Amino acid sequence: MILAMGIFYGGICQIIAGIMEWKKGNTFAGTAFTSYGAFWLLLVALWLIPTTTTNTALVATSKPAMAAFFFMWGLFTLVMYIGTLKLNKALQFVFGSLTILFFLAMY
Repeated sequence: MILAMGIFYGGICQIIAGIMEWKKGNTFAGTAFTSYGAFWLLLVALWLIPTTTTNTALVATSKPAMAAFFFMWGLFTLVMYIGTLKLNKALQFVFGSLTILFFLAMY
């Protein structure tokens, strides 16, 4: 269930929402939605592909590599948080808490 939600709700729906926001001219929301949609699709792929293939070259992602993955998403989210400082407090809370979450996910 979690993987399906990551693909369809977390990934595809957010990318569609990002495209819709981009068409409306909302660059910030378009960037955020499409980026986090891609994050969910990539995360599911990192979990699933090594376990569902017979290709021995594809191995599970190591813990240090996953830590680097979450660290880089934390940096991206921190930049997005900085972009919310002139916007409303709800967006600041969302991106601030997401930044903390990504950095905590490294451990």
